[in-house]
Amino acid sequence: MSQSFNRKVLFLILINLIIKPVWIFGVERAVQVHAGFEAYGLYFTLFNFTYLLSLVSDMGINSYNIRLSTQGKKAIISSSHLFSIKLILSSVYLVLGFILSFLIGYTQEAFYLLVVLLFYQLGSSFLGYLRSYLTGLQRYTADAVVSVLDKFLLVILLLPLIYSSYFTDFYFPISYFAGLQCLAILISILLCIFLLKGHPIFKIQAFSFLQLKQTLRQLLPYSLFMFLVLAYNKVDSIMLERMLKNGALESGTYAAAYRLLDALSMIPILFASFFYPLLSKLLADKKEIQTWIQSSSEVLIALTIILAISLSLFAKEWMELLYPTKSDLHLISIFQILIFSIIPIGVYYIFSSALTANGNLKGLNYIAFASLALNVMLNLFLIPKEQAWGAALATIISLSFAALAYIYSYHSVFKVKIKVFLWIKLLVLALLLIAGSIFLKNLSLFWLLKFAFINLFGLVLMFILNLIHLKKLISLFKFTL
Repeated sequence: MSQSFNRKVLFLILINLIIKPVWIFGVERAVQVHAGFEAYGLYFTLFNFTYLLSLVSDMGINSYNIRLSTQGKKAIISSSHLFSIKLILSSVYLVLGFILSFLIGYTQEAFYLLVVLLFYQLGSSFLGYLRSYLTGLQRYTADAVVSVLDKFLLVILLLPLIYSSYFTDFYFPISYFAGLQCLAILISILLCIFLLKGHPIFKIQAFSFLQLKQTLRQLLPYSLFMFLVLAYNKVDSIMLERMLKNGALESGTYAAAYRLLDALSMIPILFASFFYPLLSKLLADKKEIQTWIQSSSEVLIALTIILAISLSLFAKEWMELLYPTKSDLHLISIFQILIFSIIPIGVYYIFSSALTANGNLKGLNYIAFASLALNVMLNLFLIPKEQAWGAALATIISLSFAALAYIYSYHSVFKVKIKVFLWIKLLVLALLLIAGSIFLKNLSLFWLLKFAFINLFGLVLMFILNLIHLKKLISLFKFTL
Protein backbone atom coordinates (compact mmCIF):
# COMPACT_ATOMS: atom_id res chain seq x y z
CA MET A 1 0.00 0.00 0.00
CA SER A 2 1.39 3.44 -0.92
CA GLN A 3 2.65 5.82 1.75
CA SER A 4 0.51 8.61 0.27
CA PHE A 5 -2.67 6.55 0.59
CA ASN A 6 -1.95 5.46 4.14
CA ARG A 7 -1.08 8.96 5.33
CA LYS A 8 -4.33 10.31 3.93
CA VAL A 9 -6.28 7.51 5.60
CA LEU A 10 -4.51 8.47 8.83
CA PHE A 11 -5.55 12.10 8.23
CA LEU A 12 -9.17 10.96 7.78
CA ILE A 13 -9.00 9.07 11.08
CA LEU A 14 -7.42 11.96 12.98
CA ILE A 15 -9.89 14.64 11.92
CA ASN A 16 -12.78 12.31 12.82
CA LEU A 17 -11.06 11.68 16.14
CA ILE A 18 -11.00 15.43 16.77
CA ILE A 19 -14.49 16.32 15.55
CA LYS A 20 -16.51 13.35 16.90
CA PRO A 21 -15.82 13.86 20.64
CA VAL A 22 -16.68 17.56 20.31
CA TRP A 23 -19.87 16.59 18.49
CA ILE A 24 -20.89 13.90 21.00
CA PHE A 25 -20.08 15.72 24.23
CA GLY A 26 -20.22 19.34 23.15
CA VAL A 27 -23.31 19.38 20.90
CA GLU A 28 -25.41 16.20 21.21
CA ARG A 29 -25.20 16.07 25.01
CA ALA A 30 -26.08 19.76 25.41
CA VAL A 31 -28.98 19.49 22.95
CA GLN A 32 -30.38 16.52 24.89
CA VAL A 33 -30.09 18.33 28.23
CA HIS A 34 -31.76 21.44 26.82
CA ALA A 35 -34.50 19.70 24.80
CA GLY A 36 -35.23 17.18 27.57
CA PHE A 37 -34.71 13.43 27.76
CA GLU A 38 -38.19 12.64 26.42
CA ALA A 39 -37.94 14.86 23.32
CA TYR A 40 -34.42 13.67 22.63
CA GLY A 41 -35.48 10.06 23.19
CA LEU A 42 -38.03 10.37 20.37
CA TYR A 43 -35.35 11.94 18.14
CA PHE A 44 -32.87 9.16 19.06
CA THR A 45 -35.43 6.47 18.21
CA LEU A 46 -36.43 7.99 14.88
CA PHE A 47 -32.81 8.67 13.97
CA ASN A 48 -31.94 4.99 14.50
CA PHE A 49 -35.09 3.88 12.66
CA THR A 50 -34.35 6.02 9.57
CA TYR A 51 -30.65 5.12 9.72
CA LEU A 52 -31.48 1.42 9.49
CA LEU A 53 -33.87 2.01 6.61
CA SER A 54 -31.33 4.16 4.75
CA LEU A 55 -29.27 1.05 4.00
CA VAL A 56 -31.96 0.30 1.39
CA SER A 57 -30.82 3.36 -0.57
CA ASP A 58 -27.20 2.24 -0.43
CA MET A 59 -27.13 -1.58 -0.83
CA GLY A 60 -23.33 -1.48 -1.08
CA ILE A 61 -23.33 0.84 -4.11
CA ASN A 62 -20.67 3.09 -2.60
CA SER A 63 -18.17 0.26 -2.05
CA TYR A 64 -19.04 -1.15 -5.48
CA ASN A 65 -18.35 2.22 -7.13
CA ILE A 66 -14.98 2.51 -5.37
CA ARG A 67 -13.99 -0.94 -6.66
CA LEU A 68 -15.06 0.01 -10.20
CA SER A 69 -13.07 3.25 -10.07
CA THR A 70 -9.91 1.84 -8.53
CA GLN A 71 -9.67 -1.64 -10.04
CA GLY A 72 -10.80 -0.84 -13.58
CA LYS A 73 -12.35 -4.28 -14.01
CA LYS A 74 -15.29 -5.08 -16.25
CA ALA A 75 -18.54 -5.39 -14.34
CA ILE A 76 -22.13 -6.32 -15.02
CA ILE A 77 -23.16 -2.74 -14.28
CA SER A 78 -20.81 0.14 -15.03
CA SER A 79 -20.27 3.26 -12.94
CA SER A 80 -22.46 5.23 -15.35
CA HIS A 81 -25.46 3.05 -14.42
CA LEU A 82 -25.10 3.61 -10.68
CA PHE A 83 -26.86 6.97 -10.47
CA SER A 84 -29.98 5.43 -12.04
CA ILE A 85 -29.85 2.56 -9.53
CA LYS A 86 -29.26 5.04 -6.69
CA LEU A 87 -32.40 6.97 -7.66
CA ILE A 88 -34.48 3.77 -7.76
CA LEU A 89 -33.22 2.54 -4.37
CA SER A 90 -33.67 6.00 -2.83
CA SER A 91 -37.29 6.08 -4.02
CA VAL A 92 -37.84 2.62 -2.52
CA TYR A 93 -36.33 3.86 0.76
CA LEU A 94 -38.62 6.88 0.96
CA VAL A 95 -41.76 4.90 0.09
CA LEU A 96 -40.82 2.20 2.59
CA GLY A 97 -40.17 4.83 5.26
CA PHE A 98 -43.57 6.47 4.80
CA ILE A 99 -45.42 3.13 4.70
CA LEU A 100 -43.74 1.86 7.87
CA SER A 101 -44.37 5.15 9.70
CA PHE A 102 -48.10 4.88 8.96
CA LEU A 103 -48.19 1.20 9.97
CA ILE A 104 -46.34 1.90 13.23
CA GLY A 105 -48.74 4.73 14.01
CA TYR A 106 -46.49 7.63 14.99
CA THR A 107 -48.12 10.80 16.29
CA GLN A 108 -48.28 13.90 14.09
CA GLU A 109 -45.34 15.49 15.93
CA ALA A 110 -43.27 12.33 15.59
CA PHE A 111 -44.24 11.98 11.92
CA TYR A 112 -42.97 15.49 11.09
CA LEU A 113 -39.66 14.74 12.81
CA LEU A 114 -39.46 11.39 11.04
CA VAL A 115 -39.93 13.06 7.64
CA VAL A 116 -37.06 15.46 8.36
CA LEU A 117 -34.82 12.58 9.45
CA LEU A 118 -35.83 10.47 6.43
CA PHE A 119 -34.51 13.21 4.16
CA TYR A 120 -31.43 13.73 6.35
CA GLN A 121 -30.52 10.04 6.05
CA LEU A 122 -31.22 10.17 2.31
CA GLY A 123 -28.86 13.15 2.05
CA SER A 124 -26.25 11.34 4.14
CA SER A 125 -26.51 8.27 1.88
CA PHE A 126 -26.24 10.44 -1.24
CA LEU A 127 -23.19 12.18 0.24
CA GLY A 128 -21.64 8.75 0.75
CA TYR A 129 -22.31 8.00 -2.91
CA LEU A 130 -20.56 11.20 -4.00
CA ARG A 131 -17.66 10.53 -1.63
CA SER A 132 -17.17 7.14 -3.31
CA TYR A 133 -16.21 9.06 -6.48
CA LEU A 134 -13.69 11.15 -4.52
CA THR A 135 -12.20 7.95 -3.11
CA GLY A 136 -12.16 6.30 -6.53
CA LEU A 137 -10.36 9.36 -7.93
CA GLN A 138 -7.88 9.07 -5.02
CA ARG A 139 -8.79 12.52 -3.69
CA TYR A 140 -8.50 11.31 -0.12
CA THR A 141 -7.89 14.70 1.51
CA ALA A 142 -11.05 16.14 -0.06
CA ASP A 143 -12.96 13.03 1.02
CA ALA A 144 -11.69 13.43 4.59
CA VAL A 145 -12.82 17.06 4.75
CA VAL A 146 -16.26 16.31 3.30
CA SER A 147 -16.72 13.39 5.72
CA VAL A 148 -16.76 15.72 8.75
CA LEU A 149 -17.96 18.97 7.19
CA ASP A 150 -21.62 18.62 8.27
CA LYS A 151 -20.70 18.03 11.91
CA PHE A 152 -18.04 20.74 11.82
CA LEU A 153 -20.59 23.27 10.54
CA LEU A 154 -23.03 22.35 13.30
CA VAL A 155 -20.30 22.54 15.95
CA ILE A 156 -19.36 26.05 14.76
CA LEU A 157 -23.02 27.10 14.64
CA LEU A 158 -24.35 25.51 17.81
CA LEU A 159 -21.49 25.57 20.34
CA PRO A 160 -21.54 29.38 20.85
CA LEU A 161 -25.34 29.30 21.09
CA ILE A 162 -25.49 26.31 23.43
CA TYR A 163 -22.96 27.67 25.89
CA SER A 164 -24.22 31.25 25.94
CA SER A 165 -26.65 32.53 28.57
CA TYR A 166 -29.08 33.31 25.75
CA PHE A 167 -29.51 29.60 25.04
CA THR A 168 -30.84 29.02 28.56
CA ASP A 169 -34.02 30.95 27.75
CA PHE A 170 -34.12 30.14 24.04
CA TYR A 171 -36.80 27.70 22.85
CA PHE A 172 -34.93 25.13 20.76
CA PRO A 173 -37.18 22.19 19.82
CA ILE A 174 -35.49 19.00 18.69
CA SER A 175 -37.01 19.43 15.22
CA TYR A 176 -34.80 22.54 14.77
CA PHE A 177 -31.75 20.39 15.50
CA ALA A 178 -32.83 17.81 12.91
CA GLY A 179 -33.51 20.60 10.40
CA LEU A 180 -30.04 22.07 10.92
CA GLN A 181 -28.56 18.62 10.33
CA CYS A 182 -30.37 18.51 6.97
CA LEU A 183 -29.01 21.94 6.09
CA ALA A 184 -25.45 20.92 7.01
CA ILE A 185 -25.62 17.72 4.96
CA LEU A 186 -26.98 19.71 1.99
CA ILE A 187 -24.01 22.10 2.17
CA SER A 188 -21.67 19.09 2.25
CA ILE A 189 -23.39 17.62 -0.82
CA LEU A 190 -23.08 20.91 -2.73
CA LEU A 191 -19.37 21.13 -1.90
CA CYS A 192 -18.88 17.53 -3.03
CA ILE A 193 -20.69 18.23 -6.32
CA PHE A 194 -18.42 21.25 -6.85
CA LEU A 195 -15.32 19.13 -6.20
CA LEU A 196 -16.55 16.58 -8.75
CA LYS A 197 -17.32 19.19 -11.41
CA GLY A 198 -16.59 17.80 -14.86
CA HIS A 199 -17.22 14.16 -13.91
CA PRO A 200 -20.38 12.42 -15.23
CA ILE A 201 -21.73 11.50 -11.79
CA PHE A 202 -25.36 12.35 -12.62
CA LYS A 203 -25.54 10.52 -15.94
CA ILE A 204 -28.73 8.46 -16.21
CA GLN A 205 -28.19 5.38 -18.33
CA ALA A 206 -30.59 2.54 -19.04
CA PHE A 207 -29.88 -1.00 -17.88
CA SER A 208 -31.73 -4.28 -18.00
CA PHE A 209 -33.54 -5.88 -15.06
CA LEU A 210 -31.19 -8.85 -15.37
CA GLN A 211 -28.17 -6.56 -14.97
CA LEU A 212 -29.73 -4.97 -11.86
CA LYS A 213 -30.61 -8.36 -10.39
CA GLN A 214 -27.12 -9.76 -10.92
CA THR A 215 -25.44 -6.68 -9.48
CA LEU A 216 -27.65 -6.55 -6.38
CA ARG A 217 -26.99 -10.25 -5.86
CA GLN A 218 -23.28 -9.43 -5.70
CA LEU A 219 -23.88 -6.58 -3.28
CA LEU A 220 -26.43 -8.32 -1.05
CA PRO A 221 -24.15 -10.39 1.27
CA TYR A 222 -22.17 -7.36 2.49
CA SER A 223 -25.26 -5.11 2.61
CA LEU A 224 -27.16 -7.73 4.60
CA PHE A 225 -24.28 -8.07 7.05
CA MET A 226 -24.14 -4.30 7.59
CA PHE A 227 -27.92 -4.14 8.10
CA LEU A 228 -27.98 -7.01 10.60
CA VAL A 229 -25.06 -5.64 12.62
CA LEU A 230 -26.65 -2.19 12.74
CA ALA A 231 -30.02 -3.71 13.59
CA TYR A 232 -28.87 -5.58 16.69
CA ASN A 233 -27.06 -2.41 17.81
CA LYS A 234 -29.92 0.04 17.10
CA VAL A 235 -33.14 -1.90 17.62
CA ASP A 236 -33.14 -1.37 21.41
CA SER A 237 -34.18 2.28 21.29
CA ILE A 238 -36.86 1.59 18.67
CA MET A 239 -38.41 -1.17 20.80
CA LEU A 240 -38.19 0.94 23.97
CA GLU A 241 -40.11 3.80 22.41
CA ARG A 242 -42.80 1.52 20.96
CA MET A 243 -43.30 -0.90 23.87
CA LEU A 244 -43.59 1.48 26.84
CA LYS A 245 -46.03 4.25 27.69
CA ASN A 246 -43.06 6.41 28.68
CA GLY A 247 -41.03 4.95 25.82
CA ALA A 248 -39.60 8.25 24.55
CA LEU A 249 -38.34 9.12 28.04
CA GLU A 250 -36.77 5.67 28.50
CA SER A 251 -35.20 5.90 25.06
CA GLY A 252 -33.74 9.29 26.00
CA THR A 253 -32.32 7.84 29.21
CA TYR A 254 -30.82 4.96 27.22
CA ALA A 255 -29.32 7.47 24.75
CA ALA A 256 -27.73 9.40 27.62
CA ALA A 257 -26.14 6.22 29.02
CA TYR A 258 -25.06 5.13 25.53
CA ARG A 259 -23.24 8.40 24.71
CA LEU A 260 -19.97 7.58 26.47
CA LEU A 261 -19.99 4.08 24.95
CA ASP A 262 -20.51 5.65 21.53
CA ALA A 263 -17.45 7.86 22.04
CA LEU A 264 -15.28 4.99 23.30
CA SER A 265 -16.27 2.86 20.31
CA MET A 266 -13.90 5.07 18.32
CA ILE A 267 -11.02 3.10 19.87
CA PRO A 268 -11.87 -0.27 18.22
CA ILE A 269 -13.05 1.54 15.06
CA LEU A 270 -9.73 3.37 14.86
CA PHE A 271 -7.88 0.13 15.51
CA ALA A 272 -9.84 -1.68 12.77
CA SER A 273 -9.07 1.07 10.26
CA PHE A 274 -5.38 0.14 10.63
CA PHE A 275 -5.96 -3.57 11.16
CA TYR A 276 -8.30 -4.47 8.28
CA PRO A 277 -5.98 -3.26 5.46
CA LEU A 278 -3.10 -5.12 7.09
CA LEU A 279 -5.07 -8.38 7.28
CA SER A 280 -6.30 -7.96 3.70
CA LYS A 281 -2.72 -7.52 2.45
CA LEU A 282 -1.41 -10.47 4.47
CA LEU A 283 -4.17 -12.75 3.19
CA ALA A 284 -3.67 -11.55 -0.41
CA ASP A 285 0.04 -12.37 -0.05
CA LYS A 286 -0.94 -15.78 1.42
CA LYS A 287 0.78 -15.03 4.72
CA GLU A 288 -0.42 -16.13 8.15
CA ILE A 289 -2.38 -13.69 10.31
CA GLN A 290 -2.63 -15.68 13.57
CA THR A 291 0.15 -13.85 15.42
CA TRP A 292 -1.43 -10.51 14.50
CA ILE A 293 -4.84 -11.66 15.74
CA GLN A 294 -3.37 -12.82 19.03
CA SER A 295 -1.33 -9.68 19.72
CA SER A 296 -4.24 -7.44 18.68
CA SER A 297 -6.64 -9.38 20.90
CA GLU A 298 -4.29 -8.99 23.84
CA VAL A 299 -4.02 -5.21 23.44
CA LEU A 300 -7.52 -4.21 22.35
CA ILE A 301 -9.53 -6.54 24.60
CA ALA A 302 -7.31 -5.70 27.58
CA LEU A 303 -7.86 -1.97 27.00
CA THR A 304 -11.63 -2.42 26.75
CA ILE A 305 -11.65 -4.45 29.98
CA ILE A 306 -9.77 -1.66 31.79
CA LEU A 307 -12.12 1.03 30.46
CA ALA A 308 -15.28 -0.98 31.22
CA ILE A 309 -14.29 -1.73 34.82
CA SER A 310 -13.02 1.77 35.64
CA LEU A 311 -16.02 3.54 34.09
CA SER A 312 -18.49 1.18 35.75
CA LEU A 313 -16.92 1.84 39.16
CA PHE A 314 -17.28 5.59 38.65
CA ALA A 315 -20.65 5.46 36.86
CA LYS A 316 -22.28 7.83 39.35
CA GLU A 317 -19.56 10.45 39.00
CA TRP A 318 -19.49 10.30 35.19
CA MET A 319 -23.27 10.59 34.82
CA GLU A 320 -23.35 13.51 37.26
CA LEU A 321 -20.57 15.20 35.30
CA LEU A 322 -22.34 14.78 31.95
CA TYR A 323 -25.91 15.38 33.16
CA PRO A 324 -25.73 17.41 36.39
CA THR A 325 -29.50 17.95 36.72
CA LYS A 326 -30.68 14.71 35.10
CA SER A 327 -28.54 11.99 36.68
CA ASP A 328 -30.35 9.46 38.88
CA LEU A 329 -30.01 5.85 40.01
CA HIS A 330 -31.90 4.60 36.94
CA LEU A 331 -29.48 6.28 34.50
CA ILE A 332 -26.45 5.20 36.54
CA SER A 333 -27.56 1.54 36.65
CA ILE A 334 -28.13 1.53 32.87
CA PHE A 335 -24.67 2.99 32.24
CA GLN A 336 -23.00 0.52 34.63
CA ILE A 337 -24.14 -2.46 32.58
CA LEU A 338 -24.12 -0.86 29.11
CA ILE A 339 -20.48 0.24 29.31
CA PHE A 340 -19.36 -3.41 29.42
CA SER A 341 -20.55 -3.66 25.79
CA ILE A 342 -17.24 -2.07 24.80
CA ILE A 343 -15.55 -5.47 25.42
CA PRO A 344 -17.59 -7.53 22.88
CA ILE A 345 -17.45 -4.54 20.50
CA GLY A 346 -13.64 -4.78 20.62
CA VAL A 347 -13.85 -8.54 19.99
CA TYR A 348 -16.15 -7.90 17.01
CA TYR A 349 -13.74 -5.49 15.30
CA ILE A 350 -10.82 -7.91 15.64
CA PHE A 351 -12.39 -11.18 14.51
CA SER A 352 -14.93 -9.83 12.02
CA SER A 353 -12.09 -7.92 10.33
CA ALA A 354 -10.28 -11.21 9.78
CA LEU A 355 -13.40 -12.99 8.51
CA THR A 356 -14.42 -10.08 6.24
CA ALA A 357 -10.91 -9.80 4.79
CA ASN A 358 -11.08 -13.54 4.07
CA GLY A 359 -14.49 -13.18 2.36
CA ASN A 360 -16.49 -15.26 4.88
CA LEU A 361 -19.63 -13.11 4.64
CA LYS A 362 -22.06 -16.04 4.72
CA GLY A 363 -20.91 -17.10 8.17
CA LEU A 364 -20.90 -13.49 9.37
CA ASN A 365 -24.50 -13.06 8.22
CA TYR A 366 -25.59 -16.17 10.14
CA ILE A 367 -23.98 -14.82 13.31
CA ALA A 368 -25.46 -11.34 12.84
CA PHE A 369 -28.94 -12.73 12.18
CA ALA A 370 -28.79 -14.99 15.27
CA SER A 371 -27.60 -12.03 17.38
CA LEU A 372 -30.44 -9.85 16.10
CA ALA A 373 -33.02 -12.57 16.83
CA LEU A 374 -31.60 -13.02 20.35
CA ASN A 375 -31.61 -9.27 20.96
CA VAL A 376 -35.23 -8.89 19.86
CA MET A 377 -36.41 -11.83 21.97
CA LEU A 378 -34.57 -10.56 25.05
CA ASN A 379 -35.98 -7.07 24.56
CA LEU A 380 -39.52 -8.43 24.23
CA PHE A 381 -39.07 -10.17 27.59
CA LEU A 382 -36.97 -7.59 29.50
CA ILE A 383 -38.25 -4.17 28.37
CA PRO A 384 -41.79 -4.50 29.87
CA LYS A 385 -40.26 -5.48 33.22
CA GLU A 386 -36.99 -3.55 33.41
CA GLN A 387 -37.48 -0.76 30.84
CA ALA A 388 -34.20 0.81 29.60
CA TRP A 389 -32.12 -1.27 32.04
CA GLY A 390 -33.61 -4.38 30.42
CA ALA A 391 -32.65 -3.08 26.97
CA ALA A 392 -29.09 -2.51 28.20
CA LEU A 393 -28.98 -6.07 29.56
CA ALA A 394 -30.29 -7.41 26.23
CA THR A 395 -27.56 -5.46 24.44
CA ILE A 396 -24.68 -6.83 26.52
CA ILE A 397 -26.00 -10.41 26.25
CA SER A 398 -26.55 -10.31 22.48
CA LEU A 399 -23.21 -8.57 21.83
CA SER A 400 -21.42 -11.13 24.02
CA PHE A 401 -23.11 -13.96 22.12
CA ALA A 402 -22.01 -12.41 18.82
CA ALA A 403 -18.44 -11.94 20.11
CA LEU A 404 -18.18 -15.60 21.15
CA ALA A 405 -19.61 -16.67 17.78
CA TYR A 406 -17.06 -14.51 15.89
CA ILE A 407 -14.23 -16.04 17.94
CA TYR A 408 -15.47 -19.58 17.24
CA SER A 409 -16.00 -18.85 13.54
CA TYR A 410 -12.50 -17.39 13.17
CA HIS A 411 -10.86 -20.41 14.77
CA SER A 412 -13.00 -22.77 12.70
CA VAL A 413 -12.37 -21.03 9.35
CA PHE A 414 -8.63 -20.54 9.83
CA LYS A 415 -8.24 -23.90 11.60
CA VAL A 416 -6.27 -22.56 14.57
CA LYS A 417 -6.53 -23.60 18.19
CA ILE A 418 -8.03 -21.27 20.77
CA LYS A 419 -5.24 -19.68 22.80
CA VAL A 420 -6.50 -20.65 26.25
CA PHE A 421 -3.55 -18.96 27.96
CA LEU A 422 -4.48 -15.63 26.34
CA TRP A 423 -7.99 -15.71 27.80
CA ILE A 424 -6.60 -16.77 31.20
CA LYS A 425 -4.32 -13.70 31.15
CA LEU A 426 -7.26 -11.44 30.30
CA LEU A 427 -9.30 -12.98 33.15
CA VAL A 428 -6.41 -12.45 35.57
CA LEU A 429 -6.16 -8.83 34.37
CA ALA A 430 -9.85 -8.27 35.11
CA LEU A 431 -9.66 -9.87 38.58
CA LEU A 432 -6.49 -8.00 39.62
CA LEU A 433 -7.91 -4.74 38.28
CA ILE A 434 -11.15 -5.16 40.25
CA ALA A 435 -9.18 -5.94 43.44
CA GLY A 436 -6.85 -2.97 42.92
CA SER A 437 -9.74 -0.68 42.01
CA ILE A 438 -11.56 -1.43 45.26
CA PHE A 439 -8.46 -0.30 47.16
CA LEU A 440 -7.84 2.78 44.99
CA LYS A 441 -11.50 3.86 45.08
CA ASN A 442 -11.35 4.13 48.87
CA LEU A 443 -8.45 6.59 48.83
CA SER A 444 -9.21 10.17 49.91
CA LEU A 445 -8.60 11.72 46.51
CA PHE A 446 -10.65 13.57 43.91
CA TRP A 447 -12.56 10.96 41.89
CA LEU A 448 -10.95 11.87 38.55
CA LEU A 449 -7.51 11.23 40.07
CA LYS A 450 -8.68 7.85 41.36
CA PHE A 451 -10.14 7.06 37.95
CA ALA A 452 -6.80 7.95 36.30
CA PHE A 453 -4.84 5.83 38.81
CA ILE A 454 -7.07 2.80 38.15
CA ASN A 455 -6.50 3.08 34.41
CA LEU A 456 -2.76 3.55 34.97
CA PHE A 457 -2.77 0.47 37.21
CA GLY A 458 -4.50 -1.43 34.41
CA LEU A 459 -1.78 -0.43 31.92
CA VAL A 460 0.92 -1.56 34.36
CA LEU A 461 -0.86 -4.91 34.68
CA MET A 462 -0.89 -5.22 30.88
CA PHE A 463 2.90 -4.95 30.83
CA ILE A 464 3.32 -7.34 33.77
CA LEU A 465 1.06 -9.93 32.09
CA ASN A 466 2.85 -9.42 28.76
CA LEU A 467 -0.33 -8.24 27.03
CA ILE A 468 1.43 -5.43 25.16
CA HIS A 469 3.84 -6.22 22.34
CA LEU A 470 5.48 -2.94 21.38
CA LYS A 471 7.19 -4.38 18.28
CA LYS A 472 3.84 -5.48 16.83
CA LEU A 473 2.21 -2.11 17.59
CA ILE A 474 5.11 -0.25 15.97
CA SER A 475 4.90 -2.53 12.91
CA LEU A 476 1.16 -1.90 12.63
CA PHE A 477 1.72 1.85 12.85
CA LYS A 478 4.55 1.75 10.30
CA PHE A 479 2.23 -0.09 7.88
CA THR A 480 0.04 3.04 7.74
CA LEU A 481 2.90 5.44 7.09
